[in-house]
Amino acid sequence: LGLCLLMKQSGILLLGAYGVCGLLAGPPRGATWGAVFRRDMPAGLAACAAAIVVGYGVTGLPWFVEGWAVFQRLGGKGSVLNYLNGEFSLNGWWHYYAYALLVKTPPPMLALLAGYGWLFIRRPFDRGRSDILLLAPALVFFLTLSLGKVQVGLRYLMPAWPFLCVLAGTAAVRFLAWRSSFAKPALAAGLLWCGVELARVFPYYSAYFNDIAGGSEHGWQVMHEIEWPLDMGALRRYVASAGAREVVVAGYDMAYNRPRFDRYAAADFAGSTAAVPGEKVLLVITSSHLKSITVARKDWYAWLWKYPPAARIAYS
Repeated sequence: LGLCLLMKQSGILLLGAYGVCGLLAGPPRGATWGAVFRRDMPAGLAACAAAIVVGYGVTGLPWFVEGWAVFQRLGGKGSVLNYLNGEFSLNGWWHYYAYALLVKTPPPMLALLAGYGWLFIRRPFDRGRSDILLLAPALVFFLTLSLGKVQVGLRYLMPAWPFLCVLAGTAAVRFLAWRSSFAKPALAAGLLWCGVELARVFPYYSAYFNDIAGGSEHGWQVMHEIEWPLDMGALRRYVASAGAREVVVAGYDMAYNRPRFDRYAAADFAGSTAAVPGEKVLLVITSSHLKSITVARKDWYAWLWKYPPAARIAYS
């Protein structure tokens, strides 16, 4: 639970997942519910608190509390403008996370998860306690977030990924147990495929989209999840080599509810006296602003859509 909360505040859903597991699978073997509540639960909560303190540090705990407050505030209906394939919604879509899982997961991983689902349905005699303990948390995360109003990327589903990876591994092991001559080459090819997919987007893993979505180059048009974090170092290096005189950064002035443009000398923005001199003026805008997700009106930057970008930094 502590590690899940370090990944994302949505990790708190693991408590509900534990409850579902308890109802479906019962207490651990050789234990009673009384022993679980008296001994195991306090120890688990202490370990959770220790993981958070180690992850954030004592001085960083206020950031964790502030992040939790933001998570609670964003959970309200209509508090976040969600984006999916050119459409905007304050209420989200029931299929958002299913689609996000489809386009942001390497195809071999999708195949293994589909294979596990097929085995789970076709071979009920193989189901065991371990299946419940792995499948229930993943389903709790998936269903709860799908019914929510905050849909700003697959990252909120991150605490469920350890369970999904183990389920995929379970499918791989059962696949190998068939002793087919095709099993080992297929799994090796799938592993190599995943490695190549991740190497292509290094180090911008959050910007990964598979070929179903058109690849990472087109991911910014699909959903809002490619600027965590924005690579300012790469942006400065591009400005230094682009032969620009001035850099204009487009943003949003919240105080006056209007577009905002901040101007910088190219050499100052690049932070280098070795910047290539030139007369060009570069306009820098994040894909979130370009899609009008983080601004008040959708037409503010619509005029830029007809111009192809000179470059994309970190796929943004």
